[in-house]
Amino acid sequence: MNQIAAGRHGRAQIRKERKAMKKRITALVLLTAVLCLVLAGCKVKRFEYEPSVTSVFLTPEGAVRECLMDTFEESYMSVAGLEKYIKNQISEYQRNESTQKVALESADMKDGKVIVRMWYYTGKDYDGFNYSEGLFTNLRITPFLDSVEKLTPVIPVPKLLVSVSKRETANMDKLVKKAKNYTIAAGTAGEKDAVVYVEGKIEYVSPNITLIDQNMMKVPAGQDFVLLYR
Repeated sequence: MNQIAAGRHGRAQIRKERKAMKKRITALVLLTAVLCLVLAGCKVKRFEYEPSVTSVFLTPEGAVRECLMDTFEESYMSVAGLEKYIKNQISEYQRNESTQKVALESADMKDGKVIVRMWYYTGKDYDGFNYSEGLFTNLRITPFLDSVEKLTPVIPVPKLLVSVSKRETANMDKLVKKAKNYTIAAGTAGEKDAVVYVEGKIEYVSPNITLIDQNMMKVPAGQDFVLLYR
């Protein structure tokens, strides 16, 4: 009888421990789920460049992508001929380069429009390849921390920016303290209003900018712009 009682007690203890273990596992799973939701909420969604208008796209690494949408001026023109011409221009531009500076991503015809997509290693290559006659000139992209710490930064710390979310003048002293969180970009629009997309989220812009979406903005023709994004 004592052995049976002892056996029952042992089995009861095992069941009790199993229940406690299940509770701990359940709590751990719930905690993990909550953390995942919190992290997902804080993480900035990366933007895929699929533009609906002629524009440029700036990456935190400093590269520039471009999408040009237009129609052929003459009926005898073709996508194949345009593609060949662009590739020849790229070869000429990179004649003495050891690394890729410019690339043709694609050239297509869609709904009567010619759509050309290009890639440039830096804003300087964008300017050089387009003879400073592109959608923008003097395009520059760099970590904002460089603007704060370097004696001769690529883009100096701007005197005035506007918060996209609060629609008010930004406190530049506070922004400088949080410089590591941002990428800064600057440039000048060409002869027409021009659209800029960024990878990440636009948070601060110069006052002349028209924000279209969290990743997209328009710069008035001939005007300079500065923006911070992350």
